[in-house]
Amino acid sequence: MSGPAERRGDPDDPLTRWRTLLEPASQPLLDAVAAGDTDDAATIAAIRRRWPASLVSTAIELVRARRRAAAKFPAVASRLVADVEGVEQATSARVAAHKATRFRAAGCPRVLDLCCGIGGDAMALVNVTDVTAVDLDPLRLWMCGVNAGCATQIADVATLDPAGVAIHLDPARRDEAGRRHRYADYRPGPDVLAALLSAADAGAIKLGPGVDFDALPDTDRREIELISDGRALVQAVLWSGALARQPGLRTATMLPAGVSFTAAPDRPADVPAEDERVAFLAVPDPALERAGLLGPWLREHAGWELHPGLGIVASEDDLSSPWFTSFACLAHLPWREKHLRATLRTLDAGIVEVKTRGGAVDTDRWQRTLRGDGAETLTVFALRRDHRITAWVTRRLGDEA
Repeated sequence: MSGPAERRGDPDDPLTRWRTLLEPASQPLLDAVAAGDTDDAATIAAIRRRWPASLVSTAIELVRARRRAAAKFPAVASRLVADVEGVEQATSARVAAHKATRFRAAGCPRVLDLCCGIGGDAMALVNVTDVTAVDLDPLRLWMCGVNAGCATQIADVATLDPAGVAIHLDPARRDEAGRRHRYADYRPGPDVLAALLSAADAGAIKLGPGVDFDALPDTDRREIELISDGRALVQAVLWSGALARQPGLRTATMLPAGVSFTAAPDRPADVPAEDERVAFLAVPDPALERAGLLGPWLREHAGWELHPGLGIVASEDDLSSPWFTSFACLAHLPWREKHLRATLRTLDAGIVEVKTRGGAVDTDRWQRTLRGDGAETLTVFALRRDHRITAWVTRRLGDEA
């Protein structure tokens, strides 16, 4: 059957098919795919009897991508132009908006969004500055132009001279073998990234949150930011030039609360174990912990690390801080099933959440084992200290946001 894609351009060209999907004549196809089960063979076969198979496949990809985008881009997901992988790799709207505030505050009149992908960051940057998106992939570049409404340029970023402008750069961290974690394996590589940062007036490189900070260039005059969203660590950013507010330091940012903490990284001070003083336990936001800022934060507030390197904070009073999820301690005892079950029964435990650090116990198994018939939902921390596992029976305070 002849369809819109066959009437204009090469139907085998991916960009032609994607452009065709945005034409009014393709809306019935998108409606049919969106109304059906994209994993049901019979449904897809029926649709393919009405439209070209290649166009149907592209429509399925778009519909799936929009469904996947609902969490990252709730305001625009229904009209986003993207493939599934592009959505997975893109910065979410909330994180991108946070990053864009730095470009606004720095007064950057023009930004090159390099390796732009589908435009997750560009969609936020266009609200604060003039943006030109750059990518080697003509399809992703076109998607970015449609989504962000910005100028586009197809180019190898290694050939560009960003003198006089600010840059945002999202290097590739995936290949056929999977995700790359080492900074040395990013593409473009470290030499190109360093040259671009040095040439630009100001810059930001989007990094995986697990990146080795020691591998990053010139961190003494740049700033590293770790960003969490909904208690999940989602991104690191290397800021340079005018975008580095606190050169040489690290910043932890927690969204959606929009709070940040900046300091030089340092481990918490060693405090002798005094378990009888512990009235509360607290789990830090992953951005604060990954940035190495738990120690500096504790030096400005009450509380101490329960055991060196454990990452769990103990205190006599509730920290009452958005940086922590707090738990009131009800009991602590050696990790022995019989005694632990008896303690939980006296506390009227029903659902029992088990948390640990360093794989001290199998949390799934113990959550099933310790579940009781009571009305209380409790949290038990299984924490190893000096080759012994201690159970801390607690009640979660407030909502984890």
